[in-house]
Amino acid sequence: LVLRLQRISDLPRKGDDKLYDPVAFICLLPDEKHYFRSKVIRNTCNPCFEDEFAFPLEKVMEHAQDLLKCVLRISVYDYNRTHKYNVIGHALFPLADQDLSGRNTVKAPITKRSKITVNLGEVLLSLAYLPSLDRLSVVVNRCRHLKIFDKSVTSIDTYAKVTLMCGSDKVKSKRTEVVENTSKPVFNQSLSFVVPYSYLDDTSLVITVMQRTFLRSDAVIGRLVVGPFFYAQGESLTHWGSMAKSREAKKQWHPLYL
Repeated sequence: LVLRLQRISDLPRKGDDKLYDPVAFICLLPDEKHYFRSKVIRNTCNPCFEDEFAFPLEKVMEHAQDLLKCVLRISVYDYNRTHKYNVIGHALFPLADQDLSGRNTVKAPITKRSKITVNLGEVLLSLAYLPSLDRLSVVVNRCRHLKIFDKSVTSIDTYAKVTLMCGSDKVKSKRTEVVENTSKPVFNQSLSFVVPYSYLDDTSLVITVMQRTFLRSDAVIGRLVVGPFFYAQGESLTHWGSMAKSREAKKQWHPLYL
């Protein structure tokens, strides 16, 4: 499988109207261990790569039909001066939806969704913004239908983590209390952040529902992003827009993904 990464268009500018140093990592899901890395393009929101990569398919699958079960993922990062990678977003290409009989040009939107997943559960959020106080508030109300990955248990200990983002930069994270022994946790906890109105269009919130574990790192059940255009899509974008237009809290259910 040969991929030629041509270009990425219209990345949103970072806070303070700064540009990115974009770099792309390409893998064939579900195999995330084998990947390719593009060159870094400096100081742009419209990087042109023109890099070509060839996937040795015999190393990632046993049968030819397995190819159609794979998803090509292009993950775009901002490579900063301290040699750290801040994720901007991902583009997903299910190979079952592609014409693999010859050379084709395809494109996909860049979102925060890193995998194609379904039925991970839902979270009820309330959003409010008070411009007079530069205060962005999110109430994590409750979750339902959370997916339990360990089939040997019927309930789990969970909490929600809310991360304030400015462009691709993490600004601050806060978390709810842990709710124990249930797959339908009720949090009803309000978390607030200081966000000047001039930064609102570059701001997004990443809500991650976590399962507390004691033998290893806490596990991610699912996440979602609410924010303006590019950072969010569909209902998450609509919810953010409703909040920005009103001083009243807006409540809505959101599906979780990975």
